[in-house]
Amino acid sequence: MLKERSLTADTQGNTTDIDTFATLEIPKLGLHIPILLGASDYALSQGIGQVEGSSLPVGGPNTHTVLAGHRGMGTKEMFRNLDELQPGDVFYIHTLDERLVYKVEGSAVILPHETDSLRVKEGRDLATLLTCHPYRSNTHRLVVYGVRR
Repeated sequence: MLKERSLTADTQGNTTDIDTFATLEIPKLGLHIPILLGASDYALSQGIGQVEGSSLPVGGPNTHTVLAGHRGMGTKEMFRNLDELQPGDVFYIHTLDERLVYKVEGSAVILPHETDSLRVKEGRDLATLLTCHPYRSNTHRLVVYGVRR
């Protein structure tokens, strides 16, 4: 398993002291945050969680990792400004071995039970960023779809 302790810094530039699997970088938002396996309350309080049942954030054909995060927590912005991402923007998943580059294809607002768009698509390498919507509510989900370049 590709797992390292204190792999990177959090959004404020402080070294994290948590177990991370990878990190997510979104240059347009100035975000660099740890990715933890699972989307437990603990994981989401520390960074971004890989949604159970989705692919691990390691890339490859026939993969679709779904990364969930809060729209903000205390002084951490997390996915607060995720709705600012536009088609053509890029985000990166940094693993122990490589940097995976994803280009935003689009976004949507869905209901929590609408999960069809989060499934693996044959032959594709996808990463979806997921958060509650609208801000300070959890009635819907904002999803930002990325395809590996």
